Amino acid sequence: MFDLFGTKRLAEMDASVSQSFAKVKQDTDSLYQWVSYLYQQNQQLIDQNTALKRLAEEQKFALNELKVTVQHLPKTPGEIKQLVEQFYNFDPILQRIRHIEQKIELLELRREKSPLAVRPLEYQSPSDSSEKQPATALKEKLMRKLARNSKDYIKNLVLGLVHKYGRVGALQLREMVVDEQGLCSKSSFYRILEEMEAEQALQVVSDGKHTVYVASPQHVEH
Repeated sequence: MFDLFGTKRLAEMDASVSQSFAKVKQDTDSLYQWVSYLYQQNQQLIDQNTALKRLAEEQKFALNELKVTVQHLPKTPGEIKQLVEQFYNFDPILQRIRHIEQKIELLELRREKSPLAVRPLEYQSPSDSSEKQPATALKEKLMRKLARNSKDYIKNLVLGLVHKYGRVGALQLREMVVDEQGLCSKSSFYRILEEMEAEQALQVVSDGKHTVYVASPQHVEH
């Protein structure tokens, strides 16, 4: 009886120990899975932190470059005018315009001094009354050419400024073209801007308060 009882007791103890070891193994496997999961999460956080740190360094470098660029940009109308004059020398065109004006004045002076200008009306042929005098016709032709060249010059100047700075306000353009250089009146200048909008040379970008111009895609310089 004692041996039977002892054998049964040992079997029960052995089964209990086996169950305990199985549970310990199950808990160990579960713990290992949690440790692996937490390790992977930690690695992902490390990688994300490294990427964010690298991105922050790149943004910091780009910001420093932008600050340097802004510091060297012209801030006053005089500095802007000086920079424009370095890239766009229109002195020969202006000299040509002044030369044409002098020719017109000289032709007008000669016409006034010509005997034909004071000739009695009864000595004029009927055909003369319907024809313009040569000097007057030439003057009008030169004036039209001068106006056309002046308008093209102003359009090229405006487009050059917009290409240079990317976006320029209408007020700043007027200050440089009208107030500083006196190339045309304010009303003529704004009419030229309207023509450039209609010709799709400029696009209007509103900043909420002022009119800002950028070059149209087909006029963007590459």
